Amino acid sequence: MLRLSIIVLCFGLLTACAVPPHIQEGINISESSSYSKIISDISADHSTIKGRNNTITFNTLNGNKLGPPFSGSRPTEINILPGSHTFEVQYYYWGSYARVCLELESKAGVNYIVRHQLGDYSVAMWLETMQGEVVGNLCGFKSKSGKPSDSPESNGAP
Repeated sequence: MLRLSIIVLCFGLLTACAVPPHIQEGINISESSSYSKIISDISADHSTIKGRNNTITFNTLNGNKLGPPFSGSRPTEINILPGSHTFEVQYYYWGSYARVCLELESKAGVNYIVRHQLGDYSVAMWLETMQGEVVGNLCGFKSKSGKPSDSPESNGAP
């Protein structure tokens, strides 16, 4: 019986519970036209060995840490109110990671996706609408005019 308990405990630790989507305070989740959803373009496919997953998670939203306290688990989806937001996303694979801070002026009812592209020793991450339009910026980067740039090259997109 002890052996079975140890096996069940180990399996539970390896499969790490999924973190539910983050819902920003003030959102009425039943009215999807009143907020924006941001997801990543990859999701976990290895439920047994978490480290084998390519994942993109949301670490912070407007400077506030996301996910359960004292846990390395972070949401892979966030729901935000319309307006200006910053968030840190993290790409993770086999113990290696890359982080980037993204800015977005979200619009109610518009959903977004964090895209990524792997280089030889790098990861580029950027935001698109679900229709493929590149939006947002890397935190702190503006065009020469002082306005957020819409060009993919200036916000991390390849």
